[in-house]
Order: sequence, then C-alpha cells, then structure tokens
Amino acid sequence: MKSGVILLDLKAKNSYSQPDFFITELAHLLQRKSDMLVKKIDSINQKMGKNTIQLGGIQKSAPWQVKRELLSQRYTTRWDELPLGK
Repeated sequence: MKSGVILLDLKAKNSYSQPDFFITELAHLLQRKSDMLVKKIDSINQKMGKNTIQLGGIQKSAPWQVKRELLSQRYTTRWDELPLGK
C-alpha cells in the first residue's frame, strides 16, 4: 500500500526571508518543528532504506505512463491537430 503526504512552504534551512515582526516567536517555533521533521525523515530513511520517505515531486521517472489515446484534441494550441473538413 502506498500513500503520499504534501508538505507546503518548504525552503532552505539558512535561506533569507523578510522577518515578520508580529509573529517572530511563532516563526521560530515553526522553524524548530521543520528542523525536527527533517531530522525524523532522515532517521526513517537511514533505518528503513534510502528514499523510503522523500519530498513530493522528486521522483525523476514514474513507472507508469499517460495513456496517450485518452488525450483531448489540442487543435486550439497545435496547428498540426486542426480538424480538417472534407
């Protein structure tokens, strides 16, 4: 059984971002939680095998392919797919 988790608003650990003077304590708490999450992911990958858990969108080649026969016609954007009347 496979499952997926989406993580949003990811950034490099030491990347610069404009500080928010109104929620600085909250920002520090979120950064600590983010650091703990990364450490947990690393420990699971170390224990269970490389890439057991990975960030979404990293997989370079999918084992499946789009069924090309089910694609919609693209005649509004492709000249070679214009319908020709006879």
